[in-house]
Amino acid sequence: CNANLKKWMKRNFPSQYAEAREKERKRLVATKQRGPVTMGLKQLLKMPVVQYTEVSSAGIGSPAKALQYVRTHSDPLTVGAKRKWSSMLTYNRHDVVGMRHLLHFMVDHK
Repeated sequence: CNANLKKWMKRNFPSQYAEAREKERKRLVATKQRGPVTMGLKQLLKMPVVQYTEVSSAGIGSPAKALQYVRTHSDPLTVGAKRKWSSMLTYNRHDVVGMRHLLHFMVDHK
């Protein structure tokens, strides 16, 4: 996610941004994940103020792992590879549609 977009959200919607960041921190603690809290596209799309309609399926999966799996299971293309490819396409679609939604959100709230 573009760093400028995160800065804009933090500046223009500070309480909502802080709330989303705290929610992500709690999720990391609950799942025993370590490291800093990062606010990426998925976390920004989950902010209620953004009103992204497909938030429940955004950011699910790992496109890098899916692509690696498809590369190693592509001759012949297995059912698992097809499923991973489909999942990766869905993930990438959310990247594009979600970023478009956030950019329109920014323009509408200037």
